[in-house]
Amino acid sequence: MMKAKNIISAVVLAVCSMTSNADQSAGYLIAQVLLSDYDVSENEMRGSLDDGSLTSFDFDNEGEGFAFGLGYRFTNNLAIEGGYIDLGEVTSDGNSNGTFFYAPGRVQSSIETDGVFAGFLFSQALSPGFALTARLGFLSWDSEFSISDSSGGASGDDDGRDAYFGFGAAFNASPAFQITATFDRYQLDDVDVDVIGLGAKMFFR
Repeated sequence: MMKAKNIISAVVLAVCSMTSNADQSAGYLIAQVLLSDYDVSENEMRGSLDDGSLTSFDFDNEGEGFAFGLGYRFTNNLAIEGGYIDLGEVTSDGNSNGTFFYAPGRVQSSIETDGVFAGFLFSQALSPGFALTARLGFLSWDSEFSISDSSGGASGDDDGRDAYFGFGAAFNASPAFQITATFDRYQLDDVDVDVIGLGAKMFFR
């Protein structure tokens, strides 16, 4: 945590020491569609759910989500961003013979995660209208878990605050509109979530 605070403090000092160009600074809206991949294997998920009665088990560790938010660009190279992100839902589907805890029949579970993010965006132009980007920040997240069999169900939740980082590319379709492609990693306690995003930014002054 201290290391992360030191990094953020250094970036803030760098921002304060810059001479901002009025033509470069701008606020913007963020919108993205996302494909998430939770770093959990089918064997790991089954191991956490199987009471010894499951005769079949399938796990889908990919989810579809979205993000939206606001940003402010200090210069062409540095911006701050914040907003809401939905990392999608991952599900499992199995069948129990009813010999232990689960009732006979279908057993299903799901995990949904969303949260609020805030961080820095670094950009480096490679040509007019095209740039590579890098992101670093924190996500305050909440995960909801549910499981059910033929007799009923139960649910619970977990939350935390962890780091995210990533990289991407941006293409200026017009002075006020930018198309983005990103790859980010969100750390949720001991589970990493890799996220591919396709989105747009609309700038305003």
